[in-house]
Amino acid sequence: MPQLVARLWELADAESPMAAWSPRERDFADDLNNDMSYHGGFRLPEHWLPHDREYRVSSILFHRAHLKDGRLTSRLLPLLMLPESPYMPVVIPSSYWTPEMEQMMAEHAREKSVPEDPREQREHFYSQVLGPITSVIHETEMRQPHMDVYVFGPRDPYDHYLYLTGGLSDVDVTGEHRLEIAFYSSVRSLELGNFIRTLGHYPVDCGRTVGHGDTMTLGEVGEAALGTSRFPHLLFLAALRADDRRLGGMIEIDGDPVYPLMAVPITESEFTFIQEKGVSEFLAEVGKSPVSIIFDPERE
Repeated sequence: MPQLVARLWELADAESPMAAWSPRERDFADDLNNDMSYHGGFRLPEHWLPHDREYRVSSILFHRAHLKDGRLTSRLLPLLMLPESPYMPVVIPSSYWTPEMEQMMAEHAREKSVPEDPREQREHFYSQVLGPITSVIHETEMRQPHMDVYVFGPRDPYDHYLYLTGGLSDVDVTGEHRLEIAFYSSVRSLELGNFIRTLGHYPVDCGRTVGHGDTMTLGEVGEAALGTSRFPHLLFLAALRADDRRLGGMIEIDGDPVYPLMAVPITESEFTFIQEKGVSEFLAEVGKSPVSIIFDPERE
């Protein structure tokens, strides 16, 4: 084990692959240096822990690396987290697994298997990353794509609701990656859910691509859904919340990664600011003022 850990540290510290490296060593080096890696884990049984403190295992996690285009690799690697360096996971090849560990891996993999049905797969990743689904506002009309809206209730450290479409990604509207619409709100209502569904259908119905920095004027439909006339426009933003960024790329449809796109209600003055100075300047101001990406009908 010490020799294995030492070798993995060498792979992680190397600036570029060496000609003498084996294919597995190249894979491990890529995985250990990839900041976009996704980890999910569980506690390792206490009786499995070695007595040598330097290599004592605190927990074991699964690692599935991302490719440069956001897709997940097929490799599923176990990781050991060391108390002395909890932020540096160490990959452990399957040849070093004990029979008990191998059995536990297999059982855990069965419990967490991903459904084959695309809609069930989407729900699987939604709940895995964002927590339990509070409710689903189902599409009742015969429309394509079929667009449900998933509602996630407040959970630590967030005190707001998240509305997330499920169906827009069935259609490629960007030519680069697929989208779902995310909407943060301090209030929960059926009207909001139906409004988010309308937003989800908009790119398909109108044939217009929406992306980070785009704006939309809402009109009477938006005013009725939001319950106020103070926010006549929407701003679309790439995901800012850590969980939503993590969700991006975990779901694939026909090889294309799926990413959430935030819809943020903004006032007339905020809309004018964005038109004059750009969305980057606006986001810089968001950190200095009460302006929030979370919809609150009472916010100033």
